[in-house]
Amino acid sequence: MRPAIVAFALGVAWLQRQAELPETGVAVLLAALGALLVALPLATRRLRYFAILGAALLGFSWAAYRADQRLADVLPEANEGRDVEVVGVVVGLPQRF
Repeated sequence: MRPAIVAFALGVAWLQRQAELPETGVAVLLAALGALLVALPLATRRLRYFAILGAALLGFSWAAYRADQRLADVLPEANEGRDVEVVGVVVGLPQRF
């Protein structure tokens, strides 16, 4: 189980090293392939190393999905270039302890 968790984290790190996000279809295809590779050892114990590769692909796909969701949050075009007035309240100042 531990190698699969490390592989998942390495898949996430692999996405972070990419210059751009993969297309949605590519990410879905990699997620499906990763799920298949993770499920292979359930049929035969000899294929357990494929689960590590599958976990890495799932980590890559999951990170691509989350990054795509975050990038979808954009400022409406009508508000671009407009000045916005922000009002706030200072509740307290930092204190040295």
